[in-house]
Amino acid sequence: MRSLSIIFIFCIALAACVTNRENYIPVGFSTAAEARAYVPEYLYYAKKLTANEWDEFYRRFPEYWKDIQSAKTLGSTLEFHPWYTAYAFKWNTLRRKQQWDVATLSRLEKGNLLAGDDAFKVISSIGPPGRVIWDNDFEILAYGSGTAVIFENGLLSRLAACSGCNVRYNSSSGEGMQDPEVIAALGLKRPVY
Repeated sequence: MRSLSIIFIFCIALAACVTNRENYIPVGFSTAAEARAYVPEYLYYAKKLTANEWDEFYRRFPEYWKDIQSAKTLGSTLEFHPWYTAYAFKWNTLRRKQQWDVATLSRLEKGNLLAGDDAFKVISSIGPPGRVIWDNDFEILAYGSGTAVIFENGLLSRLAACSGCNVRYNSSSGEGMQDPEVIAALGLKRPVY
């Protein structure tokens, strides 16, 4: 019971500390609220980063690596910390952005997306989505504006109108669109294997 209390206290302390100004400013966020928008879909962002990008992030911010390792020794099983993932995604997006040409930067700054853009370019341009639907068959970023960004093989294939796609399904109230409903609304079909 004592060890569970220690783990709980450590987790609460870790969660409270990660939103400090000295944590989000160095990675490129202006406010904790800006970073918070990335937290609900942190697993999507975590999987977008390469092992090399994670290594570079933890080399630059070893304190985050130490926090994760300390949590694991206390029994945590989180592979990716939601806030640190948001920080890693933003930091690596800014690093990738340095490689984009001037025409691409100008286009993305205006919110103009093109087929072939990756998630880093889309999110850099129009911000984090309200909802992400992704599995082996689909990758959809749904925005509150009623826009769904559909990817094929990790690259933007098309934009589609989808009212309500960004609403998460709440099983207790039955509100919101379920993933199959979103997929059908966008005219997508699962491949037959």
